[in-house]
Amino acid sequence: MRGVSRSCRYRHKARTHLISYEYNAHYLEVSHSEFAVGGEGLTFREAVVRCLRRYVAFGGRASRSEFGYWTLFVAAVWLVIVTAWAVAGSIFYLSDRVYGGLLPAEVVLVERILDVMFSVGLLTVLPTVAAISRRLHDIGWSGWWQSLWYFGPVPLWLIAGVIGFAWLVEGFKGADPSPVPLLVIGGLALGASAGMAVWAAVMLAWPGNRSENRYGRPE
Repeated sequence: MRGVSRSCRYRHKARTHLISYEYNAHYLEVSHSEFAVGGEGLTFREAVVRCLRRYVAFGGRASRSEFGYWTLFVAAVWLVIVTAWAVAGSIFYLSDRVYGGLLPAEVVLVERILDVMFSVGLLTVLPTVAAISRRLHDIGWSGWWQSLWYFGPVPLWLIAGVIGFAWLVEGFKGADPSPVPLLVIGGLALGASAGMAVWAAVMLAWPGNRSENRYGRPE
């Protein structure tokens, strides 16, 4: 009887360990699947498509991969546009020096580039604001923290753009305007942008809450 009792205890312990192992394996599998669904394993295309589909979705959460790939996509688009504008600006400057003004085709080109810049700005601003809000939610912060950007670098860059445009117009008219106001405003905007860039890098690298927080489950 003692041998039978000992055998039963061994079988009970083995069964308990087996059940515990199966439970832990199932828990890890579920946790991994939920984490993958949360967006950390998104590809570049998947992240861009998700942000476009959630165009004005300011609620919910966004993983690091979703926010990072979308930011990379927007930066690449604007890099192409700004490069085209810089090349066109160089051509316009040479044309003004040689012909004393812009040619009709160059005026049309300026209008087309400005139209593209305006259209891209309209198409990307809302999903970018929404993606930033969801990324802040993912790390447990309020989406209103991004207002620091809109009350800091953005107004300075707008002022610098207006001053720079006026400076170019005066230069084309043959005047010799002082570059000091543009340099001052541009320097302030650059400094503020650098600070916000560091903040954005921290926000991008900071891991999100693995579990549900006050903004919902990982998406």
